[in-house]
Amino acid sequence: MNRIQSIDLTKGIGMILVILGHCVFFGGQIHNMIFAFHMPLFFILSGMVFKPKKDEKKLVLKKAKALLVPYLVFCGIGIMASIIIPVWRHELSIKGILYDIYLGNPENIHISSIWFLVCMFWVVMIAHYICKIENVNLRIIIVIMIAGIGFGFAEYNSNFDFLPDSRLPFCIDVALVATLFFFVGRLLKGFVRYQEKMDVRTFIILGAAAILFIIAYMSNGRTNLHALTFNNIFLYLVESITGSIAVILFCKFIDEKFGKLRVIHGIRWIGRYSLIILGAQSIFVRMYIVIINSLGYNFSMYQLPLIHQIVSFIAVTALSILYTYIYFLVKARIKGEIHE
Repeated sequence: MNRIQSIDLTKGIGMILVILGHCVFFGGQIHNMIFAFHMPLFFILSGMVFKPKKDEKKLVLKKAKALLVPYLVFCGIGIMASIIIPVWRHELSIKGILYDIYLGNPENIHISSIWFLVCMFWVVMIAHYICKIENVNLRIIIVIMIAGIGFGFAEYNSNFDFLPDSRLPFCIDVALVATLFFFVGRLLKGFVRYQEKMDVRTFIILGAAAILFIIAYMSNGRTNLHALTFNNIFLYLVESITGSIAVILFCKFIDEKFGKLRVIHGIRWIGRYSLIILGAQSIFVRMYIVIINSLGYNFSMYQLPLIHQIVSFIAVTALSILYTYIYFLVKARIKGEIHE
């Protein structure tokens, strides 16, 4: 499979933004700005490269291997870390683990970012069936209806207090909303032509998207896709989609002009293996806080002083990359031994 280098670059930038959003806040402004579009960006990118398959069984097995297996592996790592680290071990409980299983969000085992893997699995399954519909207009109507159900549930989920945390199981509620972003990516696939160079029209669109994002973000305040926090839904759609478009086009420009630089190759590598880095950074962020607190502090996530925000971002990024590199080194070594 030929990879589109600027999409890998965009995923790499997106992954760096994920880590930045978990570590650096500056009064919440950077955190809130990143959360306005960073997860929709990944769903849009996935929609851009999605190729419908006729064989449903093969699709399910392929996506289960690519998404659910890593999810389970990281859950295992999270449980082991929670048993080993004393402060986490005291908080660990069967009830908490069952709660994580229901939500598809392993917060109690300190690796919550991997909710994305479960959610993406559902989004791809939904997209598979929608793409089977030949009538394009009917597809659009169904996508809007599914997203409408997701946004409606987010607005009135307090009425479903009989559900744990008033949420649907296994991130299905998030997947309903994320399906819209996935199909926005399908639409952008024809718009962003990677084989063509950036022209004046594309730069105008990039600038307009950036301006619209800033206006919508400044007007809408803090949002969070996974938490189903959207404030004004219209403004959220504007900020998430225009923010994603701006990043996609900006990365396309960077790839064209500076694609041969070593640092760009490095960011592409991060993008290529972003799913593994996603899980690694999630637990490293929390480990950093445990280490700092062992020195006599009492910090929690999103409450670190500025110096620790910067140090944690650098440390978590470096450790996540190192973990991913070692993983593939060991994997390649094992395959080599098998061949021998």
